[in-house]
Amino acid sequence: MTMAISTRARSGRPRALAAAAVLSVWVIALGAGAVATPPVAPAPAASPKRPAAPAARGADSGNAAFLKTHAARAEKALRSHDYDSAGAAWTAVLELDPVNLAALEGMVEVASKRGDDDAEALHRRELGTVYAARVAAGESRLKRKLDKSEARRAELDPLAGEASQLLADHSAAMAELGAAYLEAGFHACALGCWTERLMSLPARSAEADQARLAIARCLAEGANYVAGLNIAPDLSDGGHDAQWIAAFDAKTMKFSRAGEWQTPHYRIKVAGNWRLGEATARVMEQVADYYREVWGLIPDPPPAHPDPSLRPINITPIAVNIYATREEYLKRTGSPDWSGGVFLGSEVATFDHADGGSWRDTLATLFHEASHQFMREAVGSVPSFVNEGIACQFESIEILPNGTIRRDAPHKQRLQGVVKSIQTDPAFSLAAVMDPKNGNEPEFYAPRWGLFHFLRMYVDDQGGYVFREQLEHYIYEFKKGTPGDTVEHFERHVLTPLDLPEMADFAEFERVWRQWLVDLQDSLKGSDKRLKQYRGKARMASLRKEHGRALAFWERCFDIEPDDLEVLAGLAAAAEQAGQLDRAVFLLRRWLAGADGEAPERAQRLATIQRLDPHAKAFYDAQRDLVGGMAGLAQRYAREERPLMAMRVAHDVLEIDPWDGAARALVTRLERETGRSVVRWQRLFNGIDLEGWFGAGASGAFTVRGGVLTADYSRVTDTASEADGTALYQALFVDRSFDGDWSMETRIRTSDNWAIAGLCFGARDTDHFEGIVLRRGNDGINRVDFGSFDGSWTFRGGGSYKADYDPTSPGGTLLRVDVVNREVSVSIDGQPVMVVLDGQSKRGIKYPMLALKGDAGLLASAGVTRFTELRLLAGRSR
Repeated sequence: MTMAISTRARSGRPRALAAAAVLSVWVIALGAGAVATPPVAPAPAASPKRPAAPAARGADSGNAAFLKTHAARAEKALRSHDYDSAGAAWTAVLELDPVNLAALEGMVEVASKRGDDDAEALHRRELGTVYAARVAAGESRLKRKLDKSEARRAELDPLAGEASQLLADHSAAMAELGAAYLEAGFHACALGCWTERLMSLPARSAEADQARLAIARCLAEGANYVAGLNIAPDLSDGGHDAQWIAAFDAKTMKFSRAGEWQTPHYRIKVAGNWRLGEATARVMEQVADYYREVWGLIPDPPPAHPDPSLRPINITPIAVNIYATREEYLKRTGSPDWSGGVFLGSEVATFDHADGGSWRDTLATLFHEASHQFMREAVGSVPSFVNEGIACQFESIEILPNGTIRRDAPHKQRLQGVVKSIQTDPAFSLAAVMDPKNGNEPEFYAPRWGLFHFLRMYVDDQGGYVFREQLEHYIYEFKKGTPGDTVEHFERHVLTPLDLPEMADFAEFERVWRQWLVDLQDSLKGSDKRLKQYRGKARMASLRKEHGRALAFWERCFDIEPDDLEVLAGLAAAAEQAGQLDRAVFLLRRWLAGADGEAPERAQRLATIQRLDPHAKAFYDAQRDLVGGMAGLAQRYAREERPLMAMRVAHDVLEIDPWDGAARALVTRLERETGRSVVRWQRLFNGIDLEGWFGAGASGAFTVRGGVLTADYSRVTDTASEADGTALYQALFVDRSFDGDWSMETRIRTSDNWAIAGLCFGARDTDHFEGIVLRRGNDGINRVDFGSFDGSWTFRGGGSYKADYDPTSPGGTLLRVDVVNREVSVSIDGQPVMVVLDGQSKRGIKYPMLALKGDAGLLASAGVTRFTELRLLAGRSR
C-alpha cells in the first residue's frame, strides 16, 4: 500500500519568492508578497523561485565558520592580554551556541586572568552544568575536568555549597511530595512535583529516569485531563554543543551511516541532522498517542483498567527514514517528483526540508504519512477524502519548547485555503470534497482538512466535542466495504445518530461548517470568537449552578487559551465542583504563577488551595525554603560585592516565582549600578551566510554584505508594479517556538527611498503573520503599525501610530518587540510606543494566543534595508 503527499498539496500553492534559512538552532524561511499602504489593494505575488543549490551544512556551514572565527579571535586576544576583546568573542560564540564547551572554558579563563572572582564563579557554575550533562551522556573523559572545576568554584564561592544544598533539598522534597500525591490520588499535583524534580537532575541519570517513570505513571493512572497538563521539560540534548553536532551531522550525511534512534514503536534513521533526529524521537511516541485517541485505540502500554469503549488493536512498530536530500528520497523510494513524503507499508519516508523549507515541514509531512499506518491497520481501505483529510489533521501538531506536543491546533494555511474556496468559489461544495471520483488533487486537501478539523473541534450547547465519538464509528464503518453515496453514508452514520437540531441534514451541516471555519479564520485577526462564546456560556452555566455544563465549556476555553487567568480560575472552580480536587489545585497554582504579584485574588486562591490540598503545607514549605533561601543568598552575594552571582541567584528565584518583588528589584538595581547583566540573548544571524536559506539567490532580496543581513529590493525579479502607493515586501522568518514571554530586537538602517521595514511573528506560512511595521509617512511623520497579514494588511488597536524615528540616520533605528502574557508592546530607540485602545493610552495590545503561535522574523521593501543586532530573549525571568 503506497500513499504520498504532494509538496504543493501540503502548502496549498507554490510559495511566492519563498526562501528559508537555518540560524543558530533551527530553520529560517524567506517569502515574498505585497503590502498595500491602505487603502490601496495589494499587488499580485511574484513568481516562485527554487534554490540554486543546497546550503552548506555541518562543519562547512556559516555557523561553524562563525564559531571558528570568534574562537580564534578570543585566543589571539588572550595572548595579547586583551581580556575585553577575548570576553566579547567568547560571548558571541555563546550567543550562537549556548553550550559551547570551548567558549565556556574560555569565559572562565578570561575571568581568572582578570582576577574577577565573581565572574569566574559565575562562569564555573555554567561550565559545571554542561560538564555534568556531558559526563551523564557518556563523556567520561570530562569527569576529571568537572571535579577540578567544582573544587576551584568552591574556593572562589563559599556560598556555592549552600545554593547546591538548597536545590538538592528542594528536589528531594518534590520527589517525596510527588510520591505522597500519587498515594492520595492527586495525579495532577504529582505530575507537577515530579516535573520539578526532573528539571533539577542531570538529564541522563538514574534519578532522572526514576522521575520520568513517575511522570509516566501520573499520566497512565490519572484521569483524562491529566495528560493535558503535562509540562515535562525537554532535557534530551545531553549538553552537546554545535561542534559536536556538526561532527555528528558530517559523519551521518550518507544514509548508509545515518544516525539511529529507537523508540517503542518507531525505528528512526536520520541522515545528517542530529537535531532533527532528536526532535523526531522525542515527539513520535506522543504523536502515536494522538493517533490512538483519534482511532479510539487502547493506549500502548495499556493502563491497568482501560476504557472498555476503546478498541484493542495492535499497531506494529515501523521504520521512519528521513533522507538528507529530496533527490536521495525520490531515488530510494521511487516516489513521484511531486512527493514530499510516503507511507510504504513497512516504513514511512521523507527528507530533510532544510534546503527548501523547515524542520516543521519535515515533521508535518512525517506526521501526515505515519498516520496512514493507523488507518491501514485499524480500518483498512477508505475513500481518499477520509484518509487524506484525517492525515492532514496531524500536520498542524504544535511542538512546544519543552518537547511536548499540542494537539488539534488549526492549520493556518489549510484554513486560509478552505475559507478562500468558501468565500470566492460559487461552485465549491462539500459534496464534491467527499466525492470519491476526486482523488488527491491539491485543491481538495484544504477542505478535507477543514471537514475533519470541524468534526474534531465543533462544540455543542453542552460544551462537548459532539462529533468526536461518532467520528470513530464513522471511520470504522468503512471496514464493511464501499459506502456507496458518500453524502448519504455521512448522514446515516454521523448526522442521524446525533440528531442535532441545528444540523438535521447535510445541507444544514454544510452551512454550519462553512460559517464555523470562516469564524475560525476571523479569530486569527482579533479575539477568538470561540473563546468569547465558550467563556460566556461557562459563566452563565456557573451562575445557574449547571456545574457539568460549566466544566465542559471551561475545558473548551482551556483548549484555546491555557494561560488565560479567567479560564484557569473558572476551570479550577468547575473542577472543584466536579470533585476533581487535584486538577483544581494544579490550575490554581498555574494561576498564581501567571497573575500579577499584586493581584487582589491571590490570597483567596491560596486559601482555596490550602483547603483542597492535603499536602499544601508541605508544598509551600518546600517552595518557601527554596525561594527564601535563594533570595537570602542573593542578598548575601550583594553585600559581599559579588553582583554577578547575586543577579544569577536572583534570577533563579524568578524562575520559581516570577513575581518575587525583592528578587526583581535586586536585579534591576545591580544591573543599573554595574552596567552588567547575567542574561544572555540569542544571536539570530551568524554574519557570514544565509545557512539553510532557499530562494535567496539572484532573485531574493536578502543577502549578506560585509557581515550585515541586507535586503536589497533591486535584486528582486518579476515583481508587480509599485504604482498607486503599493509597497512590495519580502519577509524573512525564523523558525523559533515561543510558548511564553519573549523579546526580539534588531537595528534597522534603510536607504532614503525606504517604504516599510520591521519585525514579524506568529507566522506558520508566508500568507499569515503578525507584523510590527515601521512605515514611512507621506506627511513627513513616520508610523508604527501593529499589523496582521493574511493576503492583505489589517491593523490591531487604533490603527497606525505616529512615532519619531529615522531609520535613514547613520545609526539607524533600534526596534524591539516584547511579549508578556500575550500583550505585545513595542519600543523604538528605547522609547515605548503608546497605543490607544477604547480611548485610553496603553503600553501594549493583547493578542489572541493563536495569532502569536508561529515563526518570527523580518520584513523589508523598497531600497536597501540593513538588519544588525538581531537577537532574541525568551524566558519569564528575563
